[in-house]
Amino acid sequence: MDMDEGRIVFTSVQKRHNTRLFPERKPDEGSREQYGPGVMANVQTGTVVEGLGSPEFDDFILVSQHGGMGTSRGARYLPLVDELGLTADERQRLTYWMCFLYGRCTICGLLP
Repeated sequence: MDMDEGRIVFTSVQKRHNTRLFPERKPDEGSREQYGPGVMANVQTGTVVEGLGSPEFDDFILVSQHGGMGTSRGARYLPLVDELGLTADERQRLTYWMCFLYGRCTICGLLP
């Protein structure tokens, strides 16, 4: 590919799905957070989970923002075109940082 031509990375984003992620870790000593069976909590912002979809695709779920107690649900990302040849980690990091490009606020938007 000639350097004068543009390159594109195209990813499909699915917001409406039924996948929920919950933390499995135990609370730290002195922490007010409580984790365990029956306790609603969110995973940390920036959590990425791979391999929940079809095995022939390189899809992932990314939780890009904090929500109320037990209400965060990440978006499912399905890379369709990648002319830059990014690795899975680079693609996920790029997707996460694109969530912060909204010019009118300093917090994360839901989707890039």
